[in-house]
Amino acid sequence: MSAVLHRLSRVTLEQLAAAFSSGRIQPPYHGFSLRECVTAGDAGEVGVALEGLRAQGLNGPQIGIVLRLLANERAMQQIQEDRLQMVWSGPDQHGPASRDTGAVVRELLSQAKTSLLITTYSISRGETIFEPVREAFERNPSLDVTLIVHVDLSRRKIFGDQAVAEFAREFWTSQWPWAARPRVYFDPRGVLESMDQRANQHAKCVVADGERVLITSANYTEWAQERNIELGVVIRDEGLAQRVAMKFRSMIVAGLLRALPAESGNRQSAGG
Repeated sequence: MSAVLHRLSRVTLEQLAAAFSSGRIQPPYHGFSLRECVTAGDAGEVGVALEGLRAQGLNGPQIGIVLRLLANERAMQQIQEDRLQMVWSGPDQHGPASRDTGAVVRELLSQAKTSLLITTYSISRGETIFEPVREAFERNPSLDVTLIVHVDLSRRKIFGDQAVAEFAREFWTSQWPWAARPRVYFDPRGVLESMDQRANQHAKCVVADGERVLITSANYTEWAQERNIELGVVIRDEGLAQRVAMKFRSMIVAGLLRALPAESGNRQSAGG
């Protein structure tokens, strides 16, 4: 089939299909007879392509069916493109189309209505980077927010419960200083003193409302979301989004992820 037909928009294909099915367009398919559906610049090439289909034995209604199938294919392609979007941070914005990591994260947070799951390996400048989450809480106090982080103070030679307590103090003081709090969990293997047993919580994702999921190399830091070269994909797929969220919930239930202690007992955890 001629490449020109594959280049036409879905709307143009649907208009042509309707015109052929109703008999408004009759052979021979000269360019001027197609002007009601096709631009003048494309009409000549489209006419040649349609004459080619007629030469193969297709009549008008049959050509309409072919055009309708092409339009449906184009519509499905658009749905797929909308469902899967490449997400990118970095200086090169001249290659294939992509969406900015920081913009996608802010969109997911701002549009969340019922729940948010955020997982990250590294956090920096929490008062700035978590501001959209705080704003989401303000818009919807019942929003259920779960944050899964990596706890590791081995560089400071602090391990075990002492490391957890120190990380919690610093987190609730400098990274999340607001009254409304998310549920925060960590992998206890990150604070083990033995290098042979220590492990990282290295997953980075955002799940919004169990409907959309961003899976990315970017940590929850300003550098990662705005400056670093980072690659990810945002997927609008309820089944996948819920499976990702359920995977982390199952680890919490099994005790593989533990709750980060509160610095003090006078603040209420959000969503609980």
